[in-house]
Amino acid sequence: MKRVSELITIKTVSVCQGEGYFAANKPRFVSGVFRDTLSTMNGCDSIVVTNLSVIHCKYSE
Repeated sequence: MKRVSELITIKTVSVCQGEGYFAANKPRFVSGVFRDTLSTMNGCDSIVVTNLSVIHCKYSE
């Protein structure tokens, strides 16, 4: 996780195909960049940007 400023956080995440990841308030199953704005009680917003990569994983049996 990389913090660009006090208000923006960038996360880079990889998951295996068929697995989901919760980003921008929804489960995600495809690669993409997802942005979520979070608000605090005092009105200060912060932004979370998730760079999600869905990759093909080989499982050994």
